[in-house]
Amino acid sequence: MKAGTTEVLAAANRHPSLYTSLGEAHYFHNLPPGVPLLSMRAWAGYLWRENMYRWGSEAVREGRGFAVEKTPSYMRNVNGAVLNIARLLPSVRLIVLLREPAARAYSHFRMQVGVADRARRKAQKMNRTMAQNRTIVLTRFAVSSYLDEPKRFAALVDPVVSTRCAAAGQPDWSRCAAHIASCARRGHHRGGAPPECAKLKATIYRDTFSGKGEPASLVERSVYAGAIQRISQQFACEQVAVLVSEQFFAAPNETLRALWSSLGVPHPAAGVADEHHAAPGARNRVSTHLLNTTKAKLQVFFRADVCDLAALLPAAGLERWWPEYFVGCSRDPVGGVDRGSQP
Repeated sequence: MKAGTTEVLAAANRHPSLYTSLGEAHYFHNLPPGVPLLSMRAWAGYLWRENMYRWGSEAVREGRGFAVEKTPSYMRNVNGAVLNIARLLPSVRLIVLLREPAARAYSHFRMQVGVADRARRKAQKMNRTMAQNRTIVLTRFAVSSYLDEPKRFAALVDPVVSTRCAAAGQPDWSRCAAHIASCARRGHHRGGAPPECAKLKATIYRDTFSGKGEPASLVERSVYAGAIQRISQQFACEQVAVLVSEQFFAAPNETLRALWSSLGVPHPAAGVADEHHAAPGARNRVSTHLLNTTKAKLQVFFRADVCDLAALLPAAGLERWWPEYFVGCSRDPVGGVDRGSQP
């Protein structure tokens, strides 16, 4: 989420062999849990038929094109949506975008600020009061000026980090940070890692599936390693292409060419039109930046997860794109898993 999926979908939409859905499809979230595979196929078939007009149905059915959909929340629902995809489409190809965790969290926050502002303006225009629960969500992300965004973001995420550390038995931030750094150095995905590191990760990186309007979701959606590991258990290496968002925006055309090639999609002879790709969430907005103290705190908080992610994806070059996370980080790869990004 907030990693550039909209830009990749737009690039896919310009490709003559790719037929995209509009926005986020959520097809595989809609499959009823626990039903037999035959029923799941029938349900999926219904959803796909209803939306096939958006997918260039004739070309896809005749094998002249590829259907593409974008739903970032599949990344969080690996025990639901990803399993549904694996059962229904065992030969599917997946594209996973990963943005530097602190930057992704702040971009997510700025998106919610925009949502809150638009809803407030709409409510004023309609001259009526919004529902109470919606008002609470809007208040959380309300800022009087874009200059207040960095401080408001810090006020939202600091309690989340503190609560997670306290739940792990480390209520003091300096001790919690030292524990995280120690686990990052020892690489606690590996078999020889101490059990206290596994316990720490299970606690501070726990996904409570908070909604988009909840402060905890800003943090939870920037935790990647567990989801990548579970995806790797369902799909073969060649089925998954991992893109580092910073690499995509630094060299979009080269990255897309490599992506299409890795997925077996012919690249158009004319290439993708050279365009300026703004950073995710930056369009039509005055740019603001994380407070240095908040950025440093989040980079420490996410460090153990990023080190695990780098071990799972040794070819992705995370050390190049997210160097702040790798001070004292274990370099030992996790055996048998390699989901490298495109060059």
